[in-house]
Amino acid sequence: MKSASKDRSKNTVPDTLPHSLREAMAMQEIEGNPFDEADKALFEMFERENMSPDERRRIIIMQAKGQSVPAVE
Repeated sequence: MKSASKDRSKNTVPDTLPHSLREAMAMQEIEGNPFDEADKALFEMFERENMSPDERRRIIIMQAKGQSVPAVE
């Protein structure tokens, strides 16, 4: 009899990505909502701009509320 859990050996998250991006992608994959290009770009910006967890959370909440996210230069 097969286990109800998914086969973790078929992970589609590349090991070459930054840790926080891999974590985010894995969580969304588990939830059945895989990353799209907009999600990937957002987390790449977080890494590139070295944003704190509080800054990241603020931007994610703004997006969830449908608010525009300020541009980062």
